Amino acid sequence: MWARTVDGLDVSSVAAAATEAAQHVRDGRGPAFLECVSLRLLSHSTTARETRSRATLTELRTQCPIRRQVAYLQNSGSLETAQAEAMEREAADRVVEAMAFADASPYPDASEVLDHVG
Repeated sequence: MWARTVDGLDVSSVAAAATEAAQHVRDGRGPAFLECVSLRLLSHSTTARETRSRATLTELRTQCPIRRQVAYLQNSGSLETAQAEAMEREAADRVVEAMAFADASPYPDASEVLDHVG
């Protein structure tokens, strides 16, 4: 069976391997398995105690897939700094809007707790 393991924090590697896997399956050569290895950049929750060292977390943050892809696109000339900054502002604005919507929304009724579970 076709199988690959790739750096799940590298957008280009994941895209290339996924394309190869899809082509393998479309060509009728059997199933494909793609393992994308990645690590959490943040803690499991705001209440969980972080067990990783500061040095480890600092290193992990340099591997952020979004930042890596933006740097790649800028270095290749495909993305201007102003475009990247505009996209970041837009994303931040959308987060603020989503949080405001969530904060203004009523809590669901307790009878709905198991809806869509199963």
